[in-house]
Amino acid sequence: MSTNSSGASGITESGEYPVSFGYQHANPGAGNESVLLRFGYPGGDGDACLLVDAGRNVDPSELLRPEDRLVGVCLTHAHFDHYRALSGTLDGDVPLFASPDTAAMIDDVLTVAATERGIQRSGAVEEAVVAIDGWTDVCPGVQVHPLPAGHAPGAAGFLVRFTDAEEAHDVVITGDFTLTDCAGYPGFDTGLATDIECLFLTAATDPNAGGTLTDALADTVEGALAGGRCLVTCGALTGVHVARLLAAVNSELGTDVPVRLVGQAAKLYETLGFEHDDVECVPVFDDPHSCLSPGTVTIAGPGVPNEESSGRLFRALEQDTAATVVQLVSSGGDPVTRGGCTTTGYAFSNHPTEDDLRTVVQSLEPAQTVITHQRGRTSRFNELPSCVRATGDGDSYTLYEAGTWVRPDWMTSVRKRDNAGGLRLGAFSDAFDDLPLPEIDRAAVPMLANEGVDVTVIEERIEAVDRDDTAPEQNDKRDDESTNDNPDTLPMSDAEPPSARDEHRLFETTATPEIDAEKPAEFSEELPEPTNLVTDRARRLLFDGSDSDTDEEVGADVEAPVAEGDNPGQQTTDEPAQLEEGGNDQDTLKGDDADEAVTKQSIEHEGGESVGDPTGSDSVVTIDGMTAALVRRHLADEESTKATAFVADEVEAFLASILAGDAPVESEPSVSVTVPDGLAPVLDDAVVAAGFADVDEAARDALTELLDGGETLAVPLGRLTSLVGTVAESDEYPFDTQRAVVETAVVRRLEETR
Repeated sequence: MSTNSSGASGITESGEYPVSFGYQHANPGAGNESVLLRFGYPGGDGDACLLVDAGRNVDPSELLRPEDRLVGVCLTHAHFDHYRALSGTLDGDVPLFASPDTAAMIDDVLTVAATERGIQRSGAVEEAVVAIDGWTDVCPGVQVHPLPAGHAPGAAGFLVRFTDAEEAHDVVITGDFTLTDCAGYPGFDTGLATDIECLFLTAATDPNAGGTLTDALADTVEGALAGGRCLVTCGALTGVHVARLLAAVNSELGTDVPVRLVGQAAKLYETLGFEHDDVECVPVFDDPHSCLSPGTVTIAGPGVPNEESSGRLFRALEQDTAATVVQLVSSGGDPVTRGGCTTTGYAFSNHPTEDDLRTVVQSLEPAQTVITHQRGRTSRFNELPSCVRATGDGDSYTLYEAGTWVRPDWMTSVRKRDNAGGLRLGAFSDAFDDLPLPEIDRAAVPMLANEGVDVTVIEERIEAVDRDDTAPEQNDKRDDESTNDNPDTLPMSDAEPPSARDEHRLFETTATPEIDAEKPAEFSEELPEPTNLVTDRARRLLFDGSDSDTDEEVGADVEAPVAEGDNPGQQTTDEPAQLEEGGNDQDTLKGDDADEAVTKQSIEHEGGESVGDPTGSDSVVTIDGMTAALVRRHLADEESTKATAFVADEVEAFLASILAGDAPVESEPSVSVTVPDGLAPVLDDAVVAAGFADVDEAARDALTELLDGGETLAVPLGRLTSLVGTVAESDEYPFDTQRAVVETAVVRRLEETR
């Protein structure tokens, strides 16, 4: 297995840089999680093709023309529905790109899949694996870079950069993702410091993955602390996830619950190099009773304990009335409810909410968005602020050609989305080449809040156990003493009974008929559907191939309409069975009870106000009353909206100039008062008594009052959050906070216009 090596050299005889870029869904009739990216070269008859994931029914011989060449395969994560056709896609010198941890698991998951799922197995896959954690060449003018994706241990999305003769263009492929962390692996970062022009967005969602995890962990810890034997059944990668979270519960809440991983979950935990004093691994066992101990949590797969490791373990404690069985079912089958033990079942699919999908598109602001992991053509995502392609077929589509992003044939008109006050990176995209991208490295110890887990719920359940003075009597009956018929079978605690659960398949939708209409010179509210609400920048890229500030193409601004009656139902893949190797084929997509998007904590300034996270998790910076007053006086206007837009524009211009090296910065702006030595002690005592840190702060406060100021100004940074944070953290500049960067930009502008 190689690490960080270049991919196939590609079609060198056809030219140094690609001149076109397009895509083709690789298995639209199955999971539709796999997509073929096409790069065309000048003078070349065929395309250089990059396959992302190799799910069910992916067959390169059906996708590639004789003149095409497959230059690589990107594997987003080690779930069965994403790798099941790998062995049939790789031959010769085609590399398989994956994150280091996914690459490390390939041999383990393929071994189990070949034995238990009957897939084809060859040594070509292991030989082709290229573990990447930075920029890696795929073919001339094309590079890939992994991005954190949450979702599952080792999962990664990909940033694909292709360069034509003029400039670089960045494309993001999310793969299955979450905005929350997963087992300490960081979630998808929407604050990328680069100009994303195209987004391949996985549309599989779960309205409450964090709530499901919280309830399952609470059930598990409560059962173990009550002194009974506790079994958690799930896919192998989910088992690794749960084990890491249980260790985090012990660390954060002071509990002492031993964790025992059994079977494939134990193998993957060891392969990934995890070690924790509270976690024991038992890859192979003969006697199931040896793996089940009072007060200990045992984790095994598959999710429904009717077979394999979890089935053997469940039969060993089925009639133990003190035992607890928690089932995390990812796809196929219903949780068991038989026996005398307490059984709970949860449908678990670690995906983002529908609101999270919109957050990603609104944050990255792509010109083009391609919907994946959804079967059938649909117009349901047309309200997203981008040109949305959700065709659901296997045809090839051109996205970029001859220096221009190409709008779809059916998109004859667009509604302009009002983007006033937003910040665009396109004006200085060349300055972003060397900016750092989010790392895929996992944390040593997961933080429960970052994982979407509600710690207070678990604390309350733990306290309830501590208040219970009556410990249950242990009942450790062996298999030969148990009976199958027990009237005390407890119901599942899932939100829906097994009979009411949706079928595990992709939800099929139908699209609005195609349109044959001319693009109007002026906007009309009678435009035919479907029409996408696109950003000003995306609209210009699609219709005139430029990034200028002209609005003549479409006319007046119109507010984005609110979608009505959007009840998308459930969206799932249709894999039939449980995946011991961690597969998550359910991919539930529900739109009714979507959670609010998870927000991370912001960093506080010395004075206590929130100034934003330098890593890009906070998109609002608050400038103080004096600077805000100077802005309002400069504008001769008290409207905050106008002041906010002014500051945003100056931040954009300032960053463009310093990144280009045109505006060296020696210090951040400050107010300083020179005090004679004899007066210094007296003034120092006076300002401290008045509640100021020093004379300078007192002077700043007095000037603010003189300017009739005092009200702070909150400035949304939007997509520039990560960049402002990077500049604030960089040793090349004298800034300690994002606020200092913003205020410096404002002061520079005011100095130029005085």
